[in-house]
Amino acid sequence: MKVPAVLTAGNAADLHEAPAVQTAGVADFFADDPDFQRQVEQYRARVQAAGREGNARYQAVYRARHPGRILARRAVRLALAHGVLKLGPCAWIGKPGHVCAGDVEAHHSSYAEADWLNVQSLCRRAHLAADREQRKVQRKSKKAPALLPLLEWP
Repeated sequence: MKVPAVLTAGNAADLHEAPAVQTAGVADFFADDPDFQRQVEQYRARVQAAGREGNARYQAVYRARHPGRILARRAVRLALAHGVLKLGPCAWIGKPGHVCAGDVEAHHSSYAEADWLNVQSLCRRAHLAADREQRKVQRKSKKAPALLPLLEWP
């Protein structure tokens, strides 16, 4: 393996002034090393496998926790594909301070089976805002857990 001229020639100040040249020299230095290339490929394979496994675990937990959401989204997707449901323009158009952004999405206000196809057409920005408002209302409506009654000792 040959040492690139960029790393051996000049002083340290020259190397710091031209980071692009320094980086290119390092890349050239490792380009001819098959061991290094093999290590890089193994590292990438490990990272990708860990990412896939982690994502699969997350999706399995999410599906187990929220079966109603999964079924509601599937129902909307099928209804849109078969022409049973059509999304209109963003429902928040004209709302003060709202500027529509992007394509419309289907927003569920409830994931009950009767409401699976009862959706609101919202742009991405409005959809995120509506979800935030919905979570805020849900948090406020949750009561603090009741304290356990004091046990009386015999």
